[in-house]
Amino acid sequence: MHWVVLASATASATAGPGRVHADQPAPVARGRQYLDCPSSRLVDPVTLYVATNGLDTNDGRTPNTPLATLAGAQERIGQLDALPLDSDYLVYVRGGEYREQTVNWTVTSPNHRVHIASYPGENPVFNGASGKNGSAQSLLFNLRVNDGSATNLTVRGLTITNYVHRAIRLYGGKGRTGIKCNIIAENRFVDIGGRYGRCCTSRDAAGRCIDDKSPKSEAFLDTPECRQFGARGDPCDCTGFGAVTAVGSSKNVFLRNTFINVVNRAGALAGLVHAFYMAHGSTQNLIEGNYVRNCSGVPFKFRDGSNDNTIRGNYAEHAGSTAFFLSKRGRGEALSTGNLLSGNIVTFGYPPWSGIPLTGGDCAPGDTRCFRLDSHQNAARFYQGTQPKEEIVTAMTSADVTGDGEPETFVALYYPALRFTKVVYSDAASPAELTNVAYTSDFWRVEHIVAADFGGRGMHLVTSLYNADNGRTQVYHGAYSNGKYDLVGGNKLLDSSASSGWRITAMSAGRSGGEALPMLYSAVSRGGSIEIHRGDGITQQTKSSKRGVSDGAPIYSSFQW
Repeated sequence: MHWVVLASATASATAGPGRVHADQPAPVARGRQYLDCPSSRLVDPVTLYVATNGLDTNDGRTPNTPLATLAGAQERIGQLDALPLDSDYLVYVRGGEYREQTVNWTVTSPNHRVHIASYPGENPVFNGASGKNGSAQSLLFNLRVNDGSATNLTVRGLTITNYVHRAIRLYGGKGRTGIKCNIIAENRFVDIGGRYGRCCTSRDAAGRCIDDKSPKSEAFLDTPECRQFGARGDPCDCTGFGAVTAVGSSKNVFLRNTFINVVNRAGALAGLVHAFYMAHGSTQNLIEGNYVRNCSGVPFKFRDGSNDNTIRGNYAEHAGSTAFFLSKRGRGEALSTGNLLSGNIVTFGYPPWSGIPLTGGDCAPGDTRCFRLDSHQNAARFYQGTQPKEEIVTAMTSADVTGDGEPETFVALYYPALRFTKVVYSDAASPAELTNVAYTSDFWRVEHIVAADFGGRGMHLVTSLYNADNGRTQVYHGAYSNGKYDLVGGNKLLDSSASSGWRITAMSAGRSGGEALPMLYSAVSRGGSIEIHRGDGITQQTKSSKRGVSDGAPIYSSFQW
């Protein structure tokens, strides 16, 4: 596979032809796209604004004359340009709540780009709930183009909640070559699925759904997917299928999105909703760095010839009914093959399901036709399908280790019955959610985490680990690289066996005696005594030298206290 890095450049507001415009969103870091997709950079885009106080009769060209809806933005682009588009477009969505919106997006170009993005520093929320007997919209955004060309659409930074069937769908059509080269990045999907709405608010004399607020209800009843499930449940109880779905759509990037509560109502339909649903020839997509929590179905599903997708660096918890990654085909459909799993962390199925395997469906575990596992998936990441009986916080701290000016919160969690540890942390995109993983182990328990500018190299963490089976202690300096913080990615400051007697019982960091840089302070239990040692918090242990945790004799020692 060949990838190119997606990036955005900074230019002056007077950028000329061929230069990147200053108004475009910040770059989607670490995103990758196939070599034959056009660059995602915006060049001299036409900028439109959407706001909660807007009107679709406005021109949308300035923050003071915004449009009201995404559908209005699409109509305005159609008024400004012919198809295929002759210009790039940037649609800025201002913060606030947008109720009951839906759009079938068809304005695209193989040679130009359309970006739909949150306005910098603001949080636009698209809420599909109508407040009418709990009814909710079917989907927010449906990209539908049938000619198989590159559509070059980016949707970034939106919060989407209370949509039942899907939140975003890329629909190239079954059996077609499909739309391609789109980016869905850094969005939040909250409360998606059948639990969060009903298709209709009332029925006619024949028992059919009636909903004058939501045109999807009758159309949904006429679809095969609704009739298929009608015998097992009320077809007017909407069944969610996927927060993000692709049908015949390829070479897209799905990057660093957050999914919270992708859930159908309990019963036979609960397992039919997914965070990602790639179907009917959706091939060569990249699904990277996404977080899924509480998904009543399989979080990552691939169906009917959805081949050669790369799924890496994702984190899912309390998600999954029959597996974490599922390859499934219906009658007459093709097997989905060649999908690569790399560096994903998945822990605990959706309650009450337990014992969830990593992969399932058409290929049994170990059958590599559906899913290939590289060395990162086998050795460097942990998955555990069994429900935890107990969760204990063993350590936590807060520090700006990424250098973005906002502190990240790190929490170490230990599951005694599973003998499993994971350290999770928040980031600027989701400050209230622990959406990232810094460490996992089924051998070591994290006992202490401290943060300081050790060695003048920027803010980092020092962590002590303990293995109760052999009494062994290790202390590591962490490292930040490739957009992730690795708790044990830096130097090993201490590796102590039980016989050497070094057991860390407390850790702190600070300055004393006029030191220019903070030092690491460790309380150590060894040989029946309690000692306090001071180290630089960064130097690798070499033989008997432990300068990282001790620069010489202890600064305190006692056999009595």
